[in-house]
Amino acid sequence: ARVRAALLRIHRETGIPLAATNDVHYIKKQDAYDQDVLLCIQTGQTLDSPDRLRFPNDEFYLKSEAEMRALFDEYPDAVENTQRIADRCRFDFTFGHYHLPRFLLPEGETDSDAYLTKLCARGFEKRYGDRPEVHGRMEYELDMIRRMGFVDYFLIVSDFIGYAKRQRIPVGPGRGSAAGSVVSYCLGITDVDPVQYNLYFERFLNPERVSMPDIDVDFCVQRRGEVIDYVIRKYGADHVAQIVTFGTMAARAAVRDVGRVMNLTYAETDAVAKAIPGGINTTLDEALQQSKPLRAMYDGDERLHRLIDTARAIEGMPRHASTHAAGVVITEQPVYAYVPLASNDGALVCQYQMTTLEELGLLKMDFLGLRNLTVLEDAARRVRRRVPEFQVERIPLDDKKTFDMLAAGRTVGVFQLESAGITSVCIGLRPRSIEDITAVIALYRPGPMESIPRFLACSAHPERITYQHPLLEPILAVTYGCIVYQEQVIEIFRRLAGYSLGQADMVRRAMSKKKLGDIQREREAFLHGDPERSIAGCTANGIPQAVAVAEAVERGLKRREAEGKPIDNVHCSCTIMTGRLDDYMKALVAEREVPISQEYLDCCGEALFKKVYKLYKQRGYRLKLLVANNNSHFLWSRFLGGDILMTINPLWWRRMNGARLPIHETINEEVPQYIVDELLDKLPEYRAVYFEDGLQVSEFNQYGAFKRTMNAVSYTHLTL
Repeated sequence: ARVRAALLRIHRETGIPLAATNDVHYIKKQDAYDQDVLLCIQTGQTLDSPDRLRFPNDEFYLKSEAEMRALFDEYPDAVENTQRIADRCRFDFTFGHYHLPRFLLPEGETDSDAYLTKLCARGFEKRYGDRPEVHGRMEYELDMIRRMGFVDYFLIVSDFIGYAKRQRIPVGPGRGSAAGSVVSYCLGITDVDPVQYNLYFERFLNPERVSMPDIDVDFCVQRRGEVIDYVIRKYGADHVAQIVTFGTMAARAAVRDVGRVMNLTYAETDAVAKAIPGGINTTLDEALQQSKPLRAMYDGDERLHRLIDTARAIEGMPRHASTHAAGVVITEQPVYAYVPLASNDGALVCQYQMTTLEELGLLKMDFLGLRNLTVLEDAARRVRRRVPEFQVERIPLDDKKTFDMLAAGRTVGVFQLESAGITSVCIGLRPRSIEDITAVIALYRPGPMESIPRFLACSAHPERITYQHPLLEPILAVTYGCIVYQEQVIEIFRRLAGYSLGQADMVRRAMSKKKLGDIQREREAFLHGDPERSIAGCTANGIPQAVAVAEAVERGLKRREAEGKPIDNVHCSCTIMTGRLDDYMKALVAEREVPISQEYLDCCGEALFKKVYKLYKQRGYRLKLLVANNNSHFLWSRFLGGDILMTINPLWWRRMNGARLPIHETINEEVPQYIVDELLDKLPEYRAVYFEDGLQVSEFNQYGAFKRTMNAVSYTHLTL
């Protein structure tokens, strides 16, 4: 009231017009209670707290024009002035128009198109030499990139990847559909040859479906920030921003938060939360239909009824804001000219989420941090101590020792291949080529897993492989007659029915999105053709087995789509390249007796440590204990020479084994199994301890601060 009186006085004295406003915190009047609950969640209070932060009434909702005129009936001009202000605000978002940044050309270059062509020609000579048929494909891709207006996009990505490689920052071989592009391969954006692995450019940029390209890049997790800093320096701090991401309230979390705010007992709230089915993205509305215990609580107790209704109201609302792990936006004009910005933990972030930014036509790139690249670089650095000329990029893809290692089931620490299930498939398959490993990655997921027995049988007995038509043999031979990849579906539609690559990719997209109407239409076109789209069809092409082929494709795709996400060869080829590097490095380390990577051990979790321990116990390694005076029970284990060294607290050892031991003494006796079991079970309690070539142990106190370095037993290096 005092503020209103002061504003009216200023209006009378100065003649400045009045404007009527209302403080809005929720949409409807009945939302006041839910907003009060959210306020309690935010401040950590309960509804019955006497001195908590709260709103004085329930009038902070979005009022209608009639309600505003009734509130300010004495000042009708104030309401009219509010309308005049609103009429002056004429801004709307433009959708479907791209706002791509301009690449900053180096000195001496004046045309982006000409510069891209020059870089591609230089890269083509390095990658392919004299191959006219591939050069024609590159020219086709360049023409498509020009027509779609993405020349600067490719130059920007090529530039920051080139910077990372010049700075010796480990970069992944590629990720996603970009690896299907010869241009990407020639520019050094990807290191997977799309011609060798039959990857299609149309999976990346399809003339039948114009959309923003999306190139995700993996960097060493420790040095990813250097690449982002380079982009900021090149384009300006106000032209580069990271992306916000919102953590939302899931059903169970909403129930627990509301229960605490309502001051219900933990047991009551926990019972409601546990009655909610644990499916992915299950909402409370769905849970009430699926769970009889939850419905009984809802119908039988008024307080729990109120709890669930309130949780339903706040479910899905943002709980907190954080920064997207990888997404970065680069713009031609300052970012604030397109979207509102905020500061999140010191980083400049767009206030819109990734999907909204894409709809607004902004260029979003993913700078992903991949720990395996860090592990590989650390291992390669150790190899170079003995083989100075060694380079990860020159690792052969046909090394027999590596395939023998996989066939023996030695997959611990290998990217994408270390799970027990995939290990068993590797043992059964005994992979002989990188294509075999790629197929394993594609098949080992719900749905396609049904094809694994047939895949293994056909790989072991090629005489069992059958094809519905001879034209399918060159397409499916690499996967032993099984339809494994989306690219194979594209090629089947192209070769048998006369689809263009763009048209076939649209079929692939319809199948992956499960658009039943489109799928039925394309089935008819596949069998009998579609003159309007210049598709001949199988019948016109003289393929009498067309129906059988179509049914085989549909069966294969249904298995692929059991999880709603059919796999593509381009994804698997990129993924397995990193795994293949891991394989080779592991075999190389074994051959040259290089010490185990510190980075690898640092990222070992409890389950992985147990696997490694069991593996080395099987090979005859002994567990040795180093007594250390520290405040935890035991420290992280490290492998040295032919033994597994683990540091322990002397008091703990005395309690477990009844023997006194001096500090820093090594226990050489065989460790009882019950002690080993407790050591492994309590692994998360270990504190970090670091070795330098097997000669020292750095001890830390309970706060993680460095205390001193003590001598350890000098073992030879571990042979992996």
